[in-house]
Amino acid sequence: MILRFLAAAAALLASSPANLVPRDAPYLTPDGRVRVVGYNDMDQMLPSLGERFSRDHPGVRFDFVLKGTRTAPAALIDGTSAFAPMGAEFEPADLAAWRRVHGGEPLAVPIAHDSLHPSALSSPTGILVHESNPMRRMTLASLRRVVAPLAGERPAMLWRDLGVRGALADKPIRVVGLAADTAIGALTLRRMGAADYRAGFEAKRQSRDVAAVVAADPAAIGIANLNHVTAGLRALAIAGKDGRFVPGDERGIRSGRYPLDRTLLIYVRRDGNGRVEPLARAFLDLALSPAGQAIIASGSRKYLPLNHREIAAARVAAGLPE
Repeated sequence: MILRFLAAAAALLASSPANLVPRDAPYLTPDGRVRVVGYNDMDQMLPSLGERFSRDHPGVRFDFVLKGTRTAPAALIDGTSAFAPMGAEFEPADLAAWRRVHGGEPLAVPIAHDSLHPSALSSPTGILVHESNPMRRMTLASLRRVVAPLAGERPAMLWRDLGVRGALADKPIRVVGLAADTAIGALTLRRMGAADYRAGFEAKRQSRDVAAVVAADPAAIGIANLNHVTAGLRALAIAGKDGRFVPGDERGIRSGRYPLDRTLLIYVRRDGNGRVEPLARAFLDLALSPAGQAIIASGSRKYLPLNHREIAAARVAAGLPE
């Protein structure tokens, strides 16, 4: 009984506001709230998680400044944000700035899969074709041959180069997608191991523009957010690392095997011993708990919770007990 009491007292002390939030933390607002700068499309889940966190840790209150993913890195680097909720990975320039100040690499911890709901800003990437196209699936290697062939790699210029027969076979493949300087465009290139798109690639700024082109042209193929798949379009299943083709539906995404999945991330700082700062660690503990995942999934934009394997891996990365 005494040992249990001492253990409970120690846990309470370790989670007290004084231990979680240093009084001189640069992310504290004048009225003592914890400032968090980051992604605007997390404006449902983060305040809800913050309310639950404040109930579990009385005395800790949050000020969420959620104006966009690109506002987060600088605030994490200079310490004016407790952690950095983001809808995309750090860009190379952000990483370079981080290394100049902190050295090493920041830690990115996934807390949810992206959404298939039309209202969400972040959605897994898909390969879209016209509904009349006979294709049902594609490998990333084939996609690269279409949009960004490597040196010495035979490009796919006609639909017959992808094994398509019939009326479409001898038509040129019209390739459209997100520009290389957009988050999705840059990520797609990285996942294909390519530096840039091929000549003739039609670069758009928005997924809806890509979807509109493909829906109107049976000879087009597009790379865009899956939540923009509408009537007239089909999203192809894509081969994962194990060679099995995975559809971009909720089951395929939550399996963790869909190759063009994207996740919502929380970037955090670590101390000289590699430990995540206490406040960020405690917030991740909540977000990666059953209660936290239920809060994340309850929003109207339908961001998808992680599966059990992914939660365990994320908790290990953050130094939390599985």
